[in-house]
Amino acid sequence: MRKTKKLRFCADRVDAEGVHRSLKYSTTPIKYLQELTDNSIEHNSTKIQVTLDECANCYIVEDNGADGIPLEIFTGRYHKMYAIKKDRTGLGFFGVGSMAFKCISDTRIAITKNNDGVYYSIWNTKNSMRDPEGSEINPSDPLPKSLMRYEREITRFLKIEEGNGTMVIIPKNDENWGEHNSSITFKNELITAFENRYQHCLSLKQSLS
Repeated sequence: MRKTKKLRFCADRVDAEGVHRSLKYSTTPIKYLQELTDNSIEHNSTKIQVTLDECANCYIVEDNGADGIPLEIFTGRYHKMYAIKKDRTGLGFFGVGSMAFKCISDTRIAITKNNDGVYYSIWNTKNSMRDPEGSEINPSDPLPKSLMRYEREITRFLKIEEGNGTMVIIPKNDENWGEHNSSITFKNELITAFENRYQHCLSLKQSLS
């Protein structure tokens, strides 16, 4: 078993916990999933997948943007609450990585594959946001215990042969899907919102389902 390296993250200088408290009641799950999708588009993703996983009770967003997140960014800006951009396009308001996950969950799990390897982080707002858990993943070894709840989803992602990319898992705090009791009604509302927002990005051969 090859020894993997533990990651060290740059400390955030803003009051991350305070920002999260203010966002909790002002951001909806649909807006948050759009924020993740905005970030994927900004990083030139050609494939973006949003999954409402009833079995694992979570939201999952996957993309192949930027050929995975470089390690320097993953341990730096990706874990900062807010990033000011030189070019304000109106997308990705909360900066790299979309930090506004508090409206859905207390936790954000991210796995990224790039040419340097595979890395993960768990950012939990119940604990100190200044000290995310993170490490390298050796695909031939068992997953870290903290990721085993999502073993099926992560294993599938790591086996994808289409190249590098990033997976973000947002565990839900309750059984509801946004304001809906059913994932089906939430999915229908999500599709409508995505069609209205991203229609200009879709080719004739692409669709939302």
